[in-house]
Amino acid sequence: MRTVVIVVLALAALGSIRVFADEPKPAEVKLAKLDLAAAGLPLTVDAPEGAKAEDFYGAVKVTKGDAFGFYVMNEGKDLADLKKKFLANDSLKDKKVIKESSDELVYEFIISGFDVKVYYFHLNVKAGGKEYCISNQRSHINSTKNKQSVELAMKCAKTLAAKSK
Repeated sequence: MRTVVIVVLALAALGSIRVFADEPKPAEVKLAKLDLAAAGLPLTVDAPEGAKAEDFYGAVKVTKGDAFGFYVMNEGKDLADLKKKFLANDSLKDKKVIKESSDELVYEFIISGFDVKVYYFHLNVKAGGKEYCISNQRSHINSTKNKQSVELAMKCAKTLAAKSK
């Protein structure tokens, strides 16, 4: 146990993880429309002021620092299949599906060996006559271990809309 604490503190000192989150609560975050066109999608989404959108291997990565983030993928996903893969992953502990519907999957788990609770979401959202999947699965660990950050990201993801012409 002592070794784990020392490793976590050493990583925190190097800046790769934070021991204490210093992010504002979602109610304090001012949102603005973020244009995703420069990153390859003719869409907009609400995001914290100062957030950026960039192309990431065919998806659009929306971030503000390492405390907020999600990806917009160019097509919807089979959420039942994602759930099945999540539940079958033996490297995760304390797996729990928090919310599930035809267009939304939210779950939590603990990363084995690190004892860090993480929250992932996958949303299928229609915009401009097309379906997109928005997920925080590949986002920075700091944006997935704080439930309020995940709730804010989901709130923003649900605002995906076709860009006005």
